[in-house]
Amino acid sequence: MAGRTPQSARLILFVLALGLGGLAQAFTEPGYKVPIQLAQFHLTEAARAGLAGLYGEQWAREMIQLSDWAKAQRPSRGLRVVLFDADDTGFDVAKHCPNNGCVVGAVMESHHVLSRDGFSDDQKRQAVQYLMHFITELHIPVNAGLKSDQGGRLVWLRDSELNRVHLSEVWNDRLYDRLPGTWFSQAQRLERDLTDETLREWTASVRPVDWAWETHQLALDEAYPMAGRGQYDAIFVREALPLLERQLTKSGLRLAALLNAAFAPQPAEGSTE
Repeated sequence: MAGRTPQSARLILFVLALGLGGLAQAFTEPGYKVPIQLAQFHLTEAARAGLAGLYGEQWAREMIQLSDWAKAQRPSRGLRVVLFDADDTGFDVAKHCPNNGCVVGAVMESHHVLSRDGFSDDQKRQAVQYLMHFITELHIPVNAGLKSDQGGRLVWLRDSELNRVHLSEVWNDRLYDRLPGTWFSQAQRLERDLTDETLREWTASVRPVDWAWETHQLALDEAYPMAGRGQYDAIFVREALPLLERQLTKSGLRLAALLNAAFAPQPAEGSTE
């Protein structure tokens, strides 16, 4: 991204430096653990070795246990979203993510720390934990929604008890309780349903800016229209869960892609490969 600061100052703690803020809502357990488990199914041997070097032999379990670590750090809401105007035709760094202050910047900065020399193991562990968090946030449709309604926070629905609930809360919290089974069984089911063609399609790009624009299009085409009835009810849940599961699957596959890239063996100095 444009405007990178010198590496000596670019620690993953930039997330906290941009401001702490209480989370109006946060993913329940499956929202973080399902993508991490899916990612683990698709890691290369080099990535597995790299993660073992950071977390020890029980690295896979440690990653799951740390799935909500970043949430506890209370990053500002600006780092959990990237919002667009209705007439935008693509992602523009200067407009949508100035100073890396959006979820796309958070993903890219986390990946930079993880994949570069000059950072300590502790900083790299934090980078992994932020990456696991923000890559899932990036794939939630309303988190790449419209500025005009604050990413769904000004779109109000009525639940089955006639209580008001805004669209952001639905997509960032309530829907996860409606997923069937445990987080592990969910991840296994999504992995079984994944085809080679879908895997290739969803990992064709490893650019977070592309993922953000894709998620925005899904918000416009699917997530916002679901709210048109003004009801958060069984019909809404039935329509929304397939999209949610699709996005959680993408999050896991793309997390694996970034981890694989970060831990990929580097060519020997002087190599022309």
